[in-house]
Amino acid sequence: MTVATLSGWEVTGIVAGVIAATLAIPVLTLAIRQELRATHRGMVEWQDEKVNDGTFMIRNVGLDIARDVTIRAWSSLDPVVTEVAKTVPTGEAVKVHLPRREQAGPDLSEVPPHIEIPRVPDEMPTMDAKYNGILAGSQMEIDRQTQWQKLKAAQDARDAHRQLMVESVTGQQVAVTISWRTKYSQWHKDELRTG
Repeated sequence: MTVATLSGWEVTGIVAGVIAATLAIPVLTLAIRQELRATHRGMVEWQDEKVNDGTFMIRNVGLDIARDVTIRAWSSLDPVVTEVAKTVPTGEAVKVHLPRREQAGPDLSEVPPHIEIPRVPDEMPTMDAKYNGILAGSQMEIDRQTQWQKLKAAQDARDAHRQLMVESVTGQQVAVTISWRTKYSQWHKDELRTG
């Protein structure tokens, strides 16, 4: 038998259970909402897409809508540029424009210096016509071809390494900070480096 005291009255049975349940519903609802706010991380992820040296698209690639989005971007040439969007649904992007970086391009002063050595021709040089028939299959001609192939492979590897170094340094020169809130008003912040 359920017994409850309400303003000096003793209530028993089903009535006490109904009163207790009625009073508990708003408390439980509030607790559930607070739990959702505290635990809801939101499925918002950001990805940068370079349009040119000074224009970038910051795209929501997550599953949820980002609300009250603020994007701040800057580089060594440009002060902080702020873009504000009310909401950014999944798949949509916000354009960020850094005019000075677009005009000047990436800062190559941070890239380590490149030591220039004589370049190997892209095509193997042909032999002089008067020696072509005599040396066509000789060891001397085979050695010459092998030497060119080794030098060309080393040159291509150096060029590829240099390109990776340049991309690595210039690809980190623009800092982007994104803040947004999710459906349950939980605020989030993410930082990207791009170039």
